[in-house]
Amino acid sequence: MSEKEIQEIYQRLNTDFNFVSDLRSKVLIVHLNLEHWIDKIIESLFGDSSLFRTFAFKVKILQSIGVFANNDELLGNIKLINNIRNRYAHNLLSADETDPDIRS
Repeated sequence: MSEKEIQEIYQRLNTDFNFVSDLRSKVLIVHLNLEHWIDKIIESLFGDSSLFRTFAFKVKILQSIGVFANNDELLGNIKLINNIRNRYAHNLLSADETDPDIRS
């Protein structure tokens, strides 16, 4: 991936993130971009990210081969983003910005 492509992706993330005001949309945008980069890492290691179906499984695979070694904070934040995304995706009426698990 070229530097130009990386800049375009970053610019798109920045534009999309700033376009929306609600937390649910921001979480979904961040999660989508995060999964894009995780897929790129998996593709560089295994050639095909479609072998790994879920976000959580992709993260576990990367964790098991040491991608997050010595970076527990990054791994914790990735898991947190995924948990919040799942709350929004699977709890249409109950998950909102006042939920203490989401606000923290």
